[in-house]
Amino acid sequence: MWDNEWRIAQERCTTLRREAAARLLLKQAREQQARRPSLGSRILDQLGRWLIAWGWRLRVRYGVLERAER
Repeated sequence: MWDNEWRIAQERCTTLRREAAARLLLKQAREQQARRPSLGSRILDQLGRWLIAWGWRLRVRYGVLERAER
């Protein structure tokens, strides 16, 4: 009889540990998802957009875009 109770207690403990680990993973995933990009990341992103736009303007201005399409 004690063996049966001991096994049930072990299974319960294992189940609780598994549930706690799953909750921790879920919490970490939510925190990671809610995190905003850093200031440096946003600045580099905007700088990249400006460089791409500037490159297109230069290609249009100097006719490189038209020569590439022909």
